[in-house]
Amino acid sequence: MNFERKLSFLLVDDSRVDLKMFSKLLELSGVASSVATFISSTEALAFFKRARFGEEKMPEVLIVDLQMPELNGFQLLDEIMALGPSLMASTRTLMLSSSLAPSDHQLALEHPLIEVLLQKPLNIEQLKTILAGPAISTDLKVPIRRESR
Repeated sequence: MNFERKLSFLLVDDSRVDLKMFSKLLELSGVASSVATFISSTEALAFFKRARFGEEKMPEVLIVDLQMPELNGFQLLDEIMALGPSLMASTRTLMLSSSLAPSDHQLALEHPLIEVLLQKPLNIEQLKTILAGPAISTDLKVPIRRESR
């Protein structure tokens, strides 16, 4: 699947290895025009606070890890939502997790920003399929997509 237009990504994950691997995967796949990364959820939140005032360019796709110190993925997204309802209007949000906990999957389904919860490691073909489709409005949620093994 070729993308006609590459997208800007922002990745938030507390694993340097995952950030490096996911960044390289996005760049090599032809999906990304740019990939910004944050290893700290609080640093990512500071980015969004600056973006609210136009000091940073909002990404087209945010991929956030669920389990992180400081603020977990849900807490980070809640803090971002508190910055203003329109801030994330043009950003698609995906969550990554190594967790198989049903409660995490349910929380992701219910969260207004999260389109889908994906299992680590990031599967680029699955990501391309999701991004090729229309963005999901906050009123509609897609079923959780799991990588087949």
